[in-house]
Amino acid sequence: MDMIHRWLFIMSALTTTLISSCSATDSDTPPEIGTIEWKTDYPKALAESKKSSKPIFALFQEVPG
Repeated sequence: MDMIHRWLFIMSALTTTLISSCSATDSDTPPEIGTIEWKTDYPKALAESKKSSKPIFALFQEVPG
């Protein structure tokens, strides 16, 4: 039984090491291009959209609670 525990510990350690070495680093992620100014007031966003002749992208999120 003790041998099984050692084997499981070693396999867990190796798996953790492998997974952590394969995860993305900051250098792997592409840089942000530009910024987005999110609006939370729909009527104001609609007026700004009409004024600038740009479309609206609406994002609906469920807020837990």
